[in-house]
Amino acid sequence: SIPHSAPVLYSEGFLSPSFVVQRVRESKNLVRLAGLSNRHFCDDAELQSEIVKCVHANAKFEFVLTFLNPFSPFLEYARRITRRRSKDLPGEILRNIKKASEFFVDLADNVKIVCADYSMAIPFLQSDNELYFSVSTWSMSKIGKGKAGVIGGPYFRTQVSSPLSQRIIYSIDKDATVRIPIRAVATGKAEIRDFLSPK
Repeated sequence: SIPHSAPVLYSEGFLSPSFVVQRVRESKNLVRLAGLSNRHFCDDAELQSEIVKCVHANAKFEFVLTFLNPFSPFLEYARRITRRRSKDLPGEILRNIKKASEFFVDLADNVKIVCADYSMAIPFLQSDNELYFSVSTWSMSKIGKGKAGVIGGPYFRTQVSSPLSQRIIYSIDKDATVRIPIRAVATGKAEIRDFLSPK
């Protein structure tokens, strides 16, 4: 349930590449970015530049790029909330994982690429102190908002220390996750599907 101190609601398009770059620039130790395919962020030169700067300035800085697992119940999420056909998504996600691996291969010690299932909410962006996320259509209606969480927004913002944020972060850490070996994928030594196929 949404706590009494409800997070702020933002409109569509809020999580632009420039916004993500700004959160990276402000963070001291961590940025997590999640999405259906992350296609807008895999080849963003400014984002890469900022991550390089953060890594050089702080050896503890970590960037985690999370893709929703195309072999998971996420397909139901795609049908209900996005404007795209779910059958079109797996191939695109796999291509973008490969692109991201190639993009971040030189930063592999400070960058993680993860595929994950999220049952409670989609945490699109986490910086040191804030979490930006989308919730389901049903959850939106419960707090009196009429528009569903289509790709691009709307998004909530909450402090990482808030009860709701802690619940979402707990789901991130406990839910099914698969870490992609960046260097192996980038050099063709590993097949992405071998890691993501259902056990």
